[in-house]
Amino acid sequence: MQESQDKDVREYAIEIINHIIQNGAIELKEGQQHPYHNQLSSDGTITKLIQQFKDKNKDIIHFYIAQTFAYLFKALPLPPDIKKDIIEKFKPDEIEELAFIAECPDNHDAILDGNYENNLFQKENKSFYYLLLTHNLLQFGSNANKKRVALAVKDKVEIFIIDEFLDEFIQEYSWIQRDQIKSKAKEALSLIKTVEELIEQEGEFEEINAQKIWNRQKDDEEEDDENDNEIDYDDEEDEEEQDNDNREEYDEEIEKEKDNQMKDKKEEEEEDDDDDINQ
Repeated sequence: MQESQDKDVREYAIEIINHIIQNGAIELKEGQQHPYHNQLSSDGTITKLIQQFKDKNKDIIHFYIAQTFAYLFKALPLPPDIKKDIIEKFKPDEIEELAFIAECPDNHDAILDGNYENNLFQKENKSFYYLLLTHNLLQFGSNANKKRVALAVKDKVEIFIIDEFLDEFIQEYSWIQRDQIKSKAKEALSLIKTVEELIEQEGEFEEINAQKIWNRQKDDEEEDDENDNEIDYDDEEDEEEQDNDNREEYDEEIEKEKDNQMKDKKEEEEEDDDDDINQ
């Protein structure tokens, strides 16, 4: 079915494979590889999927293949020739797939490409998977990548161990389990603390301060943008009101001028009448 010329048949075949692969990953623990990987590699299935992913005429099935690879290559390096393209398919929404891919450190540079660590936790409804991704980047990553992630997300992770925040959060996102997300946040914070200790041992205090300053500046810029939008809106209203006032004043001046002209004309006519009478 994979080699069929009928795109509907090909899409259906990929969906079946995707479903089987996802089900096979359900019971896997952190760091465990997918049980079907070796078999699908030896029988040529993975090679065929890579070829189809590269085929630009089959773009409709690219996401299904990328998703299949995220589970099939759990805790394994993605195929190098399509690694970047697969990972880009998952940014910024498919965080669960990125978390699976992040169980292998060989995939981390591609995940963090473009300073992606600064985009973590942008969507609240994806918070649990952001925590899972953060944990895996910190657990399996190189020291350099661990530092990048730890410095970027510490404040964002800390709020998930605060009960008052969690009460409101779970009320809005009721499908997320409170204990599960709090537990994962504690695990991530423990790893962040270890990274901070490493940074201190290496005397990289300046790096910590620089990242904190950068984070504050980014937050301030976002707040300023919001305020600027409000100010711009207010300015537009003020300008519109001023324009209305100017138009009213202009209209009043025109009316006054008309009245004066009519008055002058009337006076001239009266003078002409008087002259006629005198003559």
